[in-house]
Amino acid sequence: MSPMPDVISLSDIMRFRRELLVNPLLWTSRHLDAFGCSFQHIDNASTRDLDNGYEAPPQRNDKQESSAEGRTRTSDAEMLATSALPAVKYNILCRFLFHDGSVLNRRRKGPEFSFAGQPVHRPYYTVFYRRNEPNQFNPDVQPLIGYLDYLDVMGRRIRRYMPPTRPGNDHDAVGTRLFAKKLSRVTPAEWTEDPYFLCILLSIAQLQQRLSKDLSALSFFSNHAC
Repeated sequence: MSPMPDVISLSDIMRFRRELLVNPLLWTSRHLDAFGCSFQHIDNASTRDLDNGYEAPPQRNDKQESSAEGRTRTSDAEMLATSALPAVKYNILCRFLFHDGSVLNRRRKGPEFSFAGQPVHRPYYTVFYRRNEPNQFNPDVQPLIGYLDYLDVMGRRIRRYMPPTRPGNDHDAVGTRLFAKKLSRVTPAEWTEDPYFLCILLSIAQLQQRLSKDLSALSFFSNHAC
């Protein structure tokens, strides 16, 4: 059995490759290579029950649902699928997820991504929490449920590189070409392999590590308080 390779921290990687110190929105496949990460597509794993001990009230059947409610949900579903406005899609999604009897009951902004012990970026996504979900880390808890509007991510990149408007609205051909070149550099060929997802996963892992340390400290205090 070959020995386990030494684990290199994120700080060590960045210390020797300063060119990687950029906004996570601008990460590319080059950053993934430096981190030793790659995307692997797998089949959906079998899901466990989502209730986590919570018993939802019985759902009404189609006859019990009024036609007005049915039309509203149909309209919301169509708008969710067709709207290009992140705020509209987000509000509709929340109505779906927080319906009567839902296992979800609260939401928060996604945790910050930290580097060298300091928060440097807050990913633009929301985390939804289940009922009776513990506030502290537990290796047996179910995966977090999050929502990220990818159009919002692309929009932030566009605004970052958008050339300033010239006086008189003159067309800036050079600025337009430079804008397109910079944007294409940070736009993955497949959106499902966007390196920005790594920032989100790292921010969640860092949160779980902090909660795990808090839980260990609490356990140590409880065992030695007597």
